[in-house]
Amino acid sequence: MSVRFKKILLVVPPFYRLMGGKNNWIQLGLGYIASFLNKSGYEIRVYNADHAQKREDLTLRQVFEGYENYRAIINDIAHPIWREIKSRIAEYKPDLIGITVVLSATLKCAENIARLAKSLNKDVKVVLGGPHATMAYEDTIKKDWVDYVVRQEGEDAVLELARGDSLEGINGISYKDKSGRPYHNAPRQLNPDIDSLPFPDISLQLVPIKDPQNNFGIMTTSRGCPLDCVFCSSPRLWNKKIRFRSVDNVMAEIEARHGRYGVKRYYFCDDNISINKRFAKELCRRIIEKGWDLSWSCEARVGSFDAETLKLMKEAGCKRIKLGVESGSDKVLKFMKKGITVRDIKKTVGLIEKVA
Repeated sequence: MSVRFKKILLVVPPFYRLMGGKNNWIQLGLGYIASFLNKSGYEIRVYNADHAQKREDLTLRQVFEGYENYRAIINDIAHPIWREIKSRIAEYKPDLIGITVVLSATLKCAENIARLAKSLNKDVKVVLGGPHATMAYEDTIKKDWVDYVVRQEGEDAVLELARGDSLEGINGISYKDKSGRPYHNAPRQLNPDIDSLPFPDISLQLVPIKDPQNNFGIMTTSRGCPLDCVFCSSPRLWNKKIRFRSVDNVMAEIEARHGRYGVKRYYFCDDNISINKRFAKELCRRIIEKGWDLSWSCEARVGSFDAETLKLMKEAGCKRIKLGVESGSDKVLKFMKKGITVRDIKKTVGLIEKVA
């Protein structure tokens, strides 16, 4: 195995924690990359710096009310949160740090982490990924604390970086030459077989998850969305395509989490789990056949249900559906290219109420 970087640390920047909250769910993007590289023989860990040992969580109102705390902490590198992060990095001693920037509001957090890492080891390399880095890659790679940007999917690109492949030949990345001039390689083809990816593994978490029953239930059955809503990053992240895992593959992951860790509460974070009704129905039937006492929630598009699908979802343990409504104005919905109307929204909500 060719190796350029021996120890890799993938970091989820703090965000809710800066406002007094927490986000203890595993981060799927980094979880998949970690398992993929671990399977290839690399020493790798995921550090969720948004994790907090507390029972209470924030309401949405409290998140907004904590904004001033967020501003104060993000600009105070001497704050205990940043000292803790520096200590974790110093203890692990990575030579490559990957930071996901899912929310643009965490870009400053990513900068803090990168600068802390480089203060400990001037030779450490920093790679940024996630929606913000993908959407704003031209600006992101220009920052002096960023060495590489991985655009869209990260598994293969990070593997090729880790083993020391020639930068010019790694599709889907941006980088700088010795003079600081940025280069943007050709996009990488999206993986057509996401069943081939190993499941996220909580044993690769730098900070052990002590309560997997409540923090290891986040899953995805697909990647992408074929729609073109103007406010959403998904069209550029996934090229307006959707790739589903097989039902067998999804069931195997649920069975592994349920059997080993007792996970009974799940959140399917697909952009739209019910857009393929045949897939959704088959998955629900299989869960029902297993007799697992599961409860789960999901995200879905208005108009993507019928009564049969909803009844199966309910029987399979669905307790909550987060609908992408966005607006109660037909004019605004049309501007956003939602492809739905207020009438569609009312019809879908009425159908859900009837089945529930």
